[in-house]
Amino acid sequence: MNENENDVEYVTPAEELDEYEHIETRYLSVAQTAAKLGLSKMTVYRMVHKGDLRASKIGRKIRVFAPDVARLASPVYQPRD
Repeated sequence: MNENENDVEYVTPAEELDEYEHIETRYLSVAQTAAKLGLSKMTVYRMVHKGDLRASKIGRKIRVFAPDVARLASPVYQPRD
């Protein structure tokens, strides 16, 4: 056997999935987005279509980029003390 063949690192499927765990939290469904923003699902679809929210289509599902939702949900006006 070659020395390089002994240096192979084996990864179990569970370890491999842990590496991508954060991806699920980076995107929200249209329903989750609507609930967080207090909007209807149709309004969220319109915002995606207009480009106000970044989204990806995965199969037949639309997933909205969570940081965009957080940006829209953050207060614009903060009163002074």
